[in-house]
Amino acid sequence: MRTAVGGALLALSAAAVVWEWIAVYATEEFFRSGSGRVDGSKKGSGRDQLDPELAPDDAVLPAASVIIPLKGGEPANRASIECMLDQDYGTLEVVVGIAEGDEMAASLVRSIQTERPDAPLNLVQSPNRLGGPRPKVSNLYNASEAAKYSFLALIDADILAGKDFLRSLLTPLNKPETGLTTSLYRAGEGGGLWSRIDGLWTSTAYLPGAIFGRRVIGEGFAFGAAIGIRRDVLDQIGGFAAISRQVGDDYQLGRLASSRGFRVELVRYVVTEQVEQISFRQFVGRRTRWARTIRIHQPAGYAGSFLMYSVPLALCGVLIDRPARWRWLGAVMANRLVCASLTRRRLDPDAPAWELLLTPMRDLLAFALWGLGFTTEKPRLRGAAP
Repeated sequence: MRTAVGGALLALSAAAVVWEWIAVYATEEFFRSGSGRVDGSKKGSGRDQLDPELAPDDAVLPAASVIIPLKGGEPANRASIECMLDQDYGTLEVVVGIAEGDEMAASLVRSIQTERPDAPLNLVQSPNRLGGPRPKVSNLYNASEAAKYSFLALIDADILAGKDFLRSLLTPLNKPETGLTTSLYRAGEGGGLWSRIDGLWTSTAYLPGAIFGRRVIGEGFAFGAAIGIRRDVLDQIGGFAAISRQVGDDYQLGRLASSRGFRVELVRYVVTEQVEQISFRQFVGRRTRWARTIRIHQPAGYAGSFLMYSVPLALCGVLIDRPARWRWLGAVMANRLVCASLTRRRLDPDAPAWELLLTPMRDLLAFALWGLGFTTEKPRLRGAAP
């Protein structure tokens, strides 16, 4: 019995090895099929030279409102707001939405307005709440109500990008059939061990899998870091009220737009998410919450995603069936490191090479949290992220 189980796990690990190369191929093809790019540096300086394919004449750039939901006021938030103000774009305004009573956020925005009086920066502080678990959606709604333009860029308050980013994100919305665009993201510099593992997770497993899934399944979904949407599309899907009580509000925006027959386009641009120091408990809380979100919306795909864990499957097979060859586990681990390096050079090329050595530990943790994703209650870990 042990031999049969061990053999089955080793066979599954072999299938996972095949999957890893499929993910590498999908990621390479995605970037080769267009002018895909990562913003210029981890510090978000971007490139001064615009890609011609992403830089149409200003005459065809739609007037746009950048909507930034903000809570609190950290230096990273200031950098993100100023990054959007510095975009090489035509007619543009930046609208920051905050909750009533959030004086830290209000003070930050007002200080930028004082320092840059000619900048198209507006602050919307409102008590209006849509309900639901996340105040972010209410801040998006309140800011969008004050926005002047029909092309909207929904940008997280910790995002940095090159100066040509909005051109890449919003230009596809000129096509009537394209209703929503979204961008890949990577982790910036800084943070501790668990922040780095979180970023490694994104660039070597989650995003490659998402790129492959979009190509094969064709399902429209969005990444919350950066979303472009036309106001008419937002109105047709019921506005922000339609997602305020939903799990995975960014995912829901893409799904609802797709369900209305609009194309959801993943632009070939990777923005930088400024990372913060997180604890192990926060890491577990964040990743478990996201695992449950995927399971709720894609139950079959989530159940089958165990094939993404070649190292844990091979390790379990070797431990159960001791006569099994340990050399296979070594080969699987070596293959995993090669595949991780190939996807990361596309999605996070500036990341330190030594972080790849954390991949086996990341995979073992991910396998455990994959199982935890089937639970319905939050893990009983004090201090986990809400």
